[in-house]
Amino acid sequence: MPHSEKPWSYKITDNVVIWDVTDWVDPNEDELDQVTKELKSVANRDEITASVTELEANVTLDKKTLSYIKQNNLLYAKLGLEKVGWVSDGIQGLALKSKIDGTVGVDVEAFDSVDVAVSWATE
Repeated sequence: MPHSEKPWSYKITDNVVIWDVTDWVDPNEDELDQVTKELKSVANRDEITASVTELEANVTLDKKTLSYIKQNNLLYAKLGLEKVGWVSDGIQGLALKSKIDGTVGVDVEAFDSVDVAVSWATE
């Protein structure tokens, strides 16, 4: 069941929490704090072993965004998740693949499709 009242939502499929932040443009610090608290709560469930996050198609991969992605990867590793997938289509997906850091204690990959990312996460 999707949960939303904010510019992000999530659903759980098997062992994967799937975050949709496609409508979230230019988040402020309060929103980042709120989503991080929610992320901790959801990802800390025993049945969750992976996370997939779908980013806005025209996401700007600036220092702030890449820092947020890296912080989340570290948090997921700390929470014991095994896999973290980030999804953005088109040229942003390719750029994301070249910029994410997979050396944080969790298997991190970038994809251009949520379905492909979820399939990978459930392997």
